[in-house]
Amino acid sequence: MTKPKRRPAEEQQAAPPREIAEPICAACLRANGSVCCEVAQGEKLATLLIADIERIEAATGLPRHRFVEREELDPAERLAYETHRPIYRGVFVGNVRYGLKARRGACVFLERGRGCSLPLEAKPLACLLYPLDFDLAGEVTLLDAPHCLALERAEGPHHLLRMLGTTRPELAKLHARALAEGADHARRERRLLRNR
Repeated sequence: MTKPKRRPAEEQQAAPPREIAEPICAACLRANGSVCCEVAQGEKLATLLIADIERIEAATGLPRHRFVEREELDPAERLAYETHRPIYRGVFVGNVRYGLKARRGACVFLERGRGCSLPLEAKPLACLLYPLDFDLAGEVTLLDAPHCLALERAEGPHHLLRMLGTTRPELAKLHARALAEGADHARRERRLLRNR
């Protein structure tokens, strides 16, 4: 079998996210029979910021209680979460974490055989980033995602980004957005606590 020819760098640019990200996720669903949108007993789905919740409400018309799970963290759990996921540092005001709600072991927005029913512009930041994350310095890191088909098939960092339909500049924008929306989330949660 011959090796495939490498394409010139200008042809290796990432396609728009919907053209690449959805096919690898659809392939994952077919190959693995389960996806990152499914959870085992005791596991939690993606963390939501207030901005995520508002985008989903606007896109779906659903009230937040239909898709948001409110979780009380003890201080040790909060610290462990923030240590493992630095972009959420300082976000869990009052030790409260919001996450996507599960129904029958999967995200309420997962449609069997089709994948996520949310439009791209309404997907939570955590979902847009998965299986990537950022460390305290803002460098891209990988989450522990043993069943992620993109991680399994990627031939290196550049190939992984192409498979996920993103680029380093796009990830930098998502990182800046996550930090800004996280700070806004914390401000709004502090205001709610003061007004109780």
